[in-house]
Amino acid sequence: MQVAFFGNGLDYSLFYLKALMEAKVDIVAVVAPDRDGTPGRRSRRITSQLRARLPSSVKRSLATNMYDRFLVNLSELAEEAGAVLYTPETVNDPSLVDELSLLNPELIVMAGFNEILKSVVLDELSPIINIHPSLLPHFKGPHPEFWVVRSGSQESGVTIHLVSHGVDTGPILAQQSFKLEPWLSGGDLHYRSMAVGRRLLHQLLAGWAGDQTPRWPQDGEGSYYGKVDDSDLVVPFGEPSALVHAHARAIAPWSPVHLYVERPWWEAGPRMNLTTSASRTRGQDMLRIQLRFSSMYPGYTIGTPGTLRRTEDGGLAVACTDGTVAYAEARAQSTP
Repeated sequence: MQVAFFGNGLDYSLFYLKALMEAKVDIVAVVAPDRDGTPGRRSRRITSQLRARLPSSVKRSLATNMYDRFLVNLSELAEEAGAVLYTPETVNDPSLVDELSLLNPELIVMAGFNEILKSVVLDELSPIINIHPSLLPHFKGPHPEFWVVRSGSQESGVTIHLVSHGVDTGPILAQQSFKLEPWLSGGDLHYRSMAVGRRLLHQLLAGWAGDQTPRWPQDGEGSYYGKVDDSDLVVPFGEPSALVHAHARAIAPWSPVHLYVERPWWEAGPRMNLTTSASRTRGQDMLRIQLRFSSMYPGYTIGTPGTLRRTEDGGLAVACTDGTVAYAEARAQSTP
């Protein structure tokens, strides 16, 4: 079966391209538009012959940031698969669609793709399937692993669905659920979802029968969560300790969470009898405190929600609505 692959989600996309290569399908094209949609970024069509002619100095310069390293890895995999790599400004470029149509893929597989496909793609290149790390229709959107753990959910899973207009919509082709342990981080869920998704993808491809492949509609509207930004990483101390602990686990190991404290209190040093009140927003003469490695203590209180106390090991304890969450690592960062 001739297959094209769409992906620009770094390790997630590389993982599923490798999974496609393991499935022994004929990968005719790999498409990775610029993740940030940077205007004016030159579209490239890289064949193995062109890449072979790139001087080593150019290859090194391509690896100066994360996305260019991803493109280098992607080009190596595309070369190994005998596929053409396209890196256009947008996948919705009619000229790109025309080129892909000439390659006549029987199926397009998407994984870690951050563009919404328009009619110019959906009408000309279907069927297109997407591998999404949640139990659709719940937790649609770009960062489901964070939001699943952040919500305190006890179950998650992976869904492979047909792509239609909208975000993570379309009939379901395969789905598998699994339980979430209370210590699981967003990173743990990320890699567990990929392992499950790889098995689902191989099973689906092995039994692929085009329009005859069984499918079922998504049940209800579900939920959508957007991109995780800096404001989502502020400690939600006005919530129960279980959710405050889940909040820190959800972004681990990628990033710390944070809150704000008055500079004089922080610079006074770790006096065990000193407490202060945290802020979720930056104020004058305040420091941003980055926090990692949380533990929860429901029922143990050090004050009203947002009360802070230094811990003996150099961490920070934060009062929540029903107890306390302690962070083993607390580091100050001057606010701009």
